[in-house]
Amino acid sequence: MKCLLVNNINMAVSGSLEEMFFLINKKLKEGLIEDIENKNLTINNFRDYVFIAVNLGKYRWTNSFINKYGSLLPEEIREDYILISQAFISHKTKNYSKCLEQLSKIKRKDHFFYIDVSVLKMKTLYDSGSYNECHDELKKINEYLRKDRVISKFLRTYAKEFCNCFSKLLKLRQYPVNNNLINLEFRLSKNNMIGKKWIISKISEIKI
Repeated sequence: MKCLLVNNINMAVSGSLEEMFFLINKKLKEGLIEDIENKNLTINNFRDYVFIAVNLGKYRWTNSFINKYGSLLPEEIREDYILISQAFISHKTKNYSKCLEQLSKIKRKDHFFYIDVSVLKMKTLYDSGSYNECHDELKKINEYLRKDRVISKFLRTYAKEFCNCFSKLLKLRQYPVNNNLINLEFRLSKNNMIGKKWIISKISEIKI
């Protein structure tokens, strides 16, 4: 169920966030929090709960969740998980300088954190108009993904697709012509990826 819903969220399928949020609340009310206490990032769903709630605009719920359950996170990942959660809120509420400050404090010692930080940093730099810095961060994550690291095929593929589409978005912003728009929309139509909904929203802001 979770994998299917995560796929739908990344593909911007209507109703996926609401369905997942309902399941999260049901799970928490039943006291099922063992995953939050697990230091294995493939099992720990704390970040996913925050991501879903923030994208639904439930900031009060998110802050309450962080305050209530953040202390249950294993010590070795606690600070970084809380920081990335706070950064999600800062980006969504358009406090871009605060988001970048929070991201700068996160230790990118794990590929989950590295990709999360890079993707959110690129979004934030783009939204704040720092396009040259977008290229710099894009170059860093592409180099990171090219190296032989222990990254799941699923996550590597999603991250690469975001980078490809983000690169095309930057090109479209710089050269807003039909050919660049068609290339980006075709890529989006063929591939699943992190941040697909965000990319689509940025396309709508560009006048061709």
